[in-house]
Formats: sequence, C-alpha cells, structure tokens
Amino acid sequence: MSLLIFLFGVLIALAGAWLLLRPESLFGLLIRHGRSFGLYLFAILIRLLLGAVLIQGAPDSRFPLLLLILGAISLVAASALAFMGQTRFHKLLEWAVKLAPDYRVVAGMLVLLFGVFLMYAVY
Repeated sequence: MSLLIFLFGVLIALAGAWLLLRPESLFGLLIRHGRSFGLYLFAILIRLLLGAVLIQGAPDSRFPLLLLILGAISLVAASALAFMGQTRFHKLLEWAVKLAPDYRVVAGMLVLLFGVFLMYAVY
C-alpha cells in the first residue's frame, strides 16, 4: 500500500504543479469534459480508491491517524459526489473553475504540498 500512496502523492503533486504552471490548460480540460459522465465517474472512483488505499496503508505510515482520517474524508467525498448526481457535480465544477483564477496559486501550492506530504508519509 505504501507504494500506491507514494504514487498517488506523485500524481497529486504533478497536478498541483500543472495548476501552478499551466492553469489554462487544466481549466480548459475540465471545462471541455465537465459535462461528461466519464469525468463524474472518474471523480468518484478516484476518491474511493484514494480513500481505501490511505486507510489500508495508514498503519505502515509515519502519520497513521492522519492518513486514516484523510482516507475517511476521501470516502465521504466520494459518497457525496455519488449522491449529488452528475448535474450538481457539473454545477460544482463550473463554480470551482470560475473561482479558481483568483485562488489558483494558493490551490496549486496546497495540492502540490499535499502530494509531497503523501510521499513523505510513506517514504
């Protein structure tokens, strides 16, 4: 599980760097695919997978309680997205993309740091 958590950390850190360096391309991708069922399903499944991996790998990490809590939050977020439905998910995504230009540097840094934290937690 530690390897999977580390790989999630790498991918999350790369997403944060992408948000910092090329936000227009990331937002364009989200806008283009925002109405697709595939993106909605991906958002749910990735949170389910991340939550399960964090919960399973928590005991072997440097911060077992924190990773357990983060895993539970990820599972709750997946459930919330599933119950929200695709239409509301799209509205949430549109709202976030409109808000993002004002906070993209902060958001990018937080995402990058979260990815680095996950890598550190299991390395």
